[in-house]
Amino acid sequence: MLASSRGPSKNENARADDRADAERGKRPRPQRLAETMLGLVRLSNQFVDGLAAQELAAVGSRGALGGG
Repeated sequence: MLASSRGPSKNENARADDRADAERGKRPRPQRLAETMLGLVRLSNQFVDGLAAQELAAVGSRGALGGG
């Protein structure tokens, strides 16, 4: 007798269990898209903030040295 060829037992509902396991850990597509877009916005904000900090540091150092 082969174990793989038998169906679910009386106390087992294979279809419901398989479906629950198949969808565990998955997020709906719109939520994943929104989270990806938010991540890109955060990354671009960090980049702009970094550039602004460098520019302020450059302006500050010129002002401290009496430059233009």
